[in-house]
Amino acid sequence: MTAARFIIFLILIVVLAGILFLWVAAGGATVAKEHARRVLSPAVSVPHPTGAHRVGLQTLTLSIDGTAIPVDVWYPSATPTASLSQKARGAMRTVTHPTHASAQPGAPLARATKRLPLIVYFPAWFSTREDNSYLLADLASHGFVILALDDIVHNRGLGDPRLLDASLDYGSDEGFARSLVLAGARVHLAGVTAARAVDDFARQSPWAEAVDTGRIGALGFSFGGSSAAEFSKIDPRVAAVVNMEGSTYGASGESGVDVPYLFLSGGAFFTPVSDLASPDGAIRYEAQLTKIELARLFAAPETTETLVIPPASHVDFSDRRVWPGRADAAGDPLARAALSEAIHGAVIGFFETTLGDERHAPLAESLPDVLDLDTARALARERGSILP
Repeated sequence: MTAARFIIFLILIVVLAGILFLWVAAGGATVAKEHARRVLSPAVSVPHPTGAHRVGLQTLTLSIDGTAIPVDVWYPSATPTASLSQKARGAMRTVTHPTHASAQPGAPLARATKRLPLIVYFPAWFSTREDNSYLLADLASHGFVILALDDIVHNRGLGDPRLLDASLDYGSDEGFARSLVLAGARVHLAGVTAARAVDDFARQSPWAEAVDTGRIGALGFSFGGSSAAEFSKIDPRVAAVVNMEGSTYGASGESGVDVPYLFLSGGAFFTPVSDLASPDGAIRYEAQLTKIELARLFAAPETTETLVIPPASHVDFSDRRVWPGRADAAGDPLARAALSEAIHGAVIGFFETTLGDERHAPLAESLPDVLDLDTARALARERGSILP
């Protein structure tokens, strides 16, 4: 090899190394991992939108007290043929989000005879706005606009880093008690952030003209469900809340949710009594939270509805239900499809009733494998599960 060729070879190596570095820095490692998950997973039953609309998706940057907040907006889209650039963006999304729901980036908003209902989505603790894409896409296909937020840990300019980074402390009784106080402050900050995000969103076109921001829904998974409940105590525009297996903290934990409220639970509803005495702090303290939350649900007013889906694990209320981790990959794809039907049906039916004009039969009667609170409580008693 001549000296000139050797220099060219070195330059190519440096360039390729730089490209690889930028790719990894931009999340390429995560993308590669998700492609591997898609290839190696057994046949999955991907839930497709069940509504009449196609689904559009836009990423916006909102401003809260000078801090830039990225959000995703899922919405019902019009049906014209996508332009070449929109097709290219859709293909790129397939490459960069291989295990997320399909949507057409930048598609035009569907025309409607009245303003479209808005739902604010909160993800799990430390998670991102992308952790429930299939549910959000399905909601959009039914005519809802969804403003999906990241967990506040990703928005470093919004508060004390110690609060943003806080998590539940399972190390001791004292530490756990302190972390519950921090959790209350954390859901309050998440609710305030959401209210300000809606304010800025309501000023932007075409959303200002097309979306009803005066009467909105709140939806969340895990700690996001906790945040959705607290959001209803902060912002009077919130007219309905769905909490997917999140303990409540702060004002919503102390005095409940005042608007129509759907709490969805899975197998955690049937936590064994023995967990309360477990030597493992994580198991013991989670059991305590379950007992507290059940007491709140049993004492809740008629505007609160609790539905239990016994086969569902905690992560089944997120996209992990569709593309499970390696430990859960051996599960029956048809069973996961049934879970998607039950979870999506409950959430969509609740919001169509509370934010829209549709009326449904009681959800526990119209959805398979879904129990109402009284039926679930009787089953918990038979199993010797925790009851308040």
